[in-house]
Amino acid sequence: MSLIAVTGAGTAVDAALRRYEENVRALRSPSDDEVFAAVESVVRVLNFDGSDGNDDGNARRRGALHLDPWGLARSPESGPTAGGMTRPAEPSLARIAAMIRCMSESDLIATLRRRAYDPARRQDDVYVPCEWIRQRYGDEAKRKMRKRVGSDAALKAGAPEAVEYFKDAPHEPPYRPVTVPELLAAEQRMGRRLPDLLRRLYTEVADGGFGASYGILGITPSGHLAPNDNTAVDEYVANPELNEPLGFPLVYSGCNVWWYVSLTQPGNPVYLFDWDGWDWPERDSPMVAVYQDESWPSLAEWLGQWADGRSVWERDPYIAALLRSGDHYDGSDFPD
Repeated sequence: MSLIAVTGAGTAVDAALRRYEENVRALRSPSDDEVFAAVESVVRVLNFDGSDGNDDGNARRRGALHLDPWGLARSPESGPTAGGMTRPAEPSLARIAAMIRCMSESDLIATLRRRAYDPARRQDDVYVPCEWIRQRYGDEAKRKMRKRVGSDAALKAGAPEAVEYFKDAPHEPPYRPVTVPELLAAEQRMGRRLPDLLRRLYTEVADGGFGASYGILGITPSGHLAPNDNTAVDEYVANPELNEPLGFPLVYSGCNVWWYVSLTQPGNPVYLFDWDGWDWPERDSPMVAVYQDESWPSLAEWLGQWADGRSVWERDPYIAALLRSGDHYDGSDFPD
């Protein structure tokens, strides 16, 4: 049975589990054998076809897949296994499920880190000096450009021209990852704990500066800031009316449009919110200004889409068609 069938389509771990499932049998090292045995035990225990008639029990088991991966602890009865792994003598479903979730999120974090540290791919647009492009490509330069920002040309992430320009640049975080005390201070200021995947992103990848549109916002003043020089925490505190329905401001996307991640809904859905569409704040919920076609059911899926080199905008049929055509920009305002 597939792990995807166990967790259910559309869950927060689907993408990472799919990659893990494809690789785990090929590796076959002792530690991977142990992990795969644990995975198989979850497949045996989780019975989603209703044949045991215990729908409530099945729902509780499904809920075990959303355990805090930071809370996965070694117990006194645990013992060493092959490959140096530690596993309880009598593995509980909760421990195994938490282990699977932690493994899958770790895979996603590693993929995010690879793209975030690559200056030719860390945002949807990467910026290369127009003068360098003119000298390097001559008459072909204008055709290669999508748009211009000051003296730089904006290229699609991973474009051959961007890869060429940044080939000798170091692969490093755009901003240093935050420390645990910094993370806790940000959460204390918000009065809310961030989702575990987002906590890992800030402490293991970078304090923003990578991701969709203009990049994920940082949570400290030394991280990636919004155009008004606010951190994500500043924006959260400044707009309390958005906190409950929308959550945490992830990305400023231009034109008063923001990506938000829910801090209260299962899976932490991601919403695209347009301030200009919220015409009657005294009457309507901010959810009326959310682009439903662009909403994502979970933070992990939203991040995984970007980490795998695909656009988080593809859910909108018009934008998806535009992306497939490659007709982003005709170079008409490229400098002479």
